[in-house]
Amino acid sequence: MRCSKWFAARCQSLVPTGQVLECDPAQFDAMATRNRPTAIVLPREVFDADPARYREVAKAVGAMLIGIPNEHVPTAPLQKALLKAVGGSSS
Repeated sequence: MRCSKWFAARCQSLVPTGQVLECDPAQFDAMATRNRPTAIVLPREVFDADPARYREVAKAVGAMLIGIPNEHVPTAPLQKALLKAVGGSSS
């Protein structure tokens, strides 16, 4: 399962100083290693498929792992988590 273009654009609008990249789970390890993200946002459905893998990769690249129930998560907590990951402020 890949995130929708809508969700990627939504995340990008919440962290305009960062770059949001989409990734197919099959390419996750390589993309995370290549791009060294500060945050990785995973819907529960994707995370639950292989939690140890996602935790391990996030730790290896130094990324904050942000779990969300689905792409329709309320904006305020999503923005707060994203800004925390990129060192911004939600105020």
